Amino acid sequence: AAPPEAEETAMVEAPAEPPKKAPDLAKLASNGFILRGDEPHGTVVGGTDKRVLYGKHDIVYIRPEKDAEVSEGDRMIISRKVRKVYHPRTKAYLGDLVHVLGIAEIVESKQDIKTAKVIESYDSITENDSVVPYQRLESGIAASQNARFEGQPPGDRGYIVDVKEGHFTNAFPDVVYLDRGLKDGLEKGNRFDVIRIGSETRPWRKIGRVEVLMALDGTATAQVIQSTDAIQKGDQYQPVP
Repeated sequence: AAPPEAEETAMVEAPAEPPKKAPDLAKLASNGFILRGDEPHGTVVGGTDKRVLYGKHDIVYIRPEKDAEVSEGDRMIISRKVRKVYHPRTKAYLGDLVHVLGIAEIVESKQDIKTAKVIESYDSITENDSVVPYQRLESGIAASQNARFEGQPPGDRGYIVDVKEGHFTNAFPDVVYLDRGLKDGLEKGNRFDVIRIGSETRPWRKIGRVEVLMALDGTATAQVIQSTDAIQKGDQYQPVP
């Protein structure tokens, strides 16, 4: 039997997003996402003035992987793999949590080491950060935003499998990662109640609400838009009644 409805709490709405442009797609992805099986296209190996940290308007050098095609004018996503993500219940490997640091454009490609200018920056860029073509990320997010499914998202419960930047607790406007994605019927804008399984006398309780920002094939990134308690890895979520 379905549990009784949890007591509703005051809703805290996230700010409305501005109309999307191409660079905004990467800014959306700077919230992070879980990615599996996507090898880097290249690596940042330094910059013009040998600083430790690089940001917008800086020049960085990129070493492409073997057989990677990189041409002048190409836009690249600079990212960092934060950690491996495992499902809190099944312990199955879900992929790597990836943090997008910025966008760079190749300005010179004649040498083995390519020269690029950072045109958007969401966090500090350092040596050994990974580089992938902008189109890979753009197509994945666009698929999420343009997807349309009939009916409602999955009716049974899923799990929060990680939280942004290693936070142990999350509240508005932080970000969490879900164990379902496009193939499960999730799409941008879906909202879920977050519940915590408790004791026999109080088997579960609602502790917040999240909204999907981006869905990839088997996982999704969601923003906390309501929280009455700390939201943690291992908490469950279900569709809003």
